[in-house]
Amino acid sequence: MLHFIFYFLILISLIACNESKNKINSDLLLLLAISTPDRAENYDRDVQIITNLSTFTDSGKVEITCDLNYSSQQDIDYYVEQLKKEIARYPRGYWIKAGVDKIVLCKSMTTADGRIKLAFSDINLLAISVTQPMATMRYGTTTCGGIPNFNSFECYDQPAIHHELTHSVDRSLTPAINFLLYFDPEWEKLNAPGFQYYGSENFLQIPVVWHPLPGIMGRYGASHFVEDRAVFGALIMGWPALTIF
Repeated sequence: MLHFIFYFLILISLIACNESKNKINSDLLLLLAISTPDRAENYDRDVQIITNLSTFTDSGKVEITCDLNYSSQQDIDYYVEQLKKEIARYPRGYWIKAGVDKIVLCKSMTTADGRIKLAFSDINLLAISVTQPMATMRYGTTTCGGIPNFNSFECYDQPAIHHELTHSVDRSLTPAINFLLYFDPEWEKLNAPGFQYYGSENFLQIPVVWHPLPGIMGRYGASHFVEDRAVFGALIMGWPALTIF
């Protein structure tokens, strides 16, 4: 819709110019007039869930080894079932519009230089490690945010899905090559006066508590602007304990 309005405004300007100077190329006007608007049907397709990819390369050309040695097929089948439920909580096409064409699932992920990655958002995909066996995800309980007896999947896996999706949404909203450079002054206004994010290099200085600072929901959110937004997205869509706040 925004693209359509943009093209429409350009078209009106060109027509006005044409009336006064009669120098506008008619082919250009036609091209602008028939430009395809950004419609919902452009994103009306399923997110591809990939469970058998042994290696892949991220947008930075870093090769990632995907361990597929799950404890049982039930582990990955259960996770895929739950993942589809989380996808379905959004309007159809939302994930595609956010740039998530596919989701790669692994038992664990290791980069070429030996770093372990639990989950990350990248151009056109999310990659997530399924670290727990099905029995733990389905029947295990844990204390989540100080509240006992939460299902393990709900406490750990579910918010991670929505956290990474929020990163993808942010990436789709900025033309910057590195979406970590994305800045939203309206969001910054919600923070306490004078607050500055700690940065990943000072993460250990952040208090290990919920709401470590005014306006900051979780510790990880205090590290960086985009992590703050992702934590918020995870709490809104992916964490049942949010109902206590």
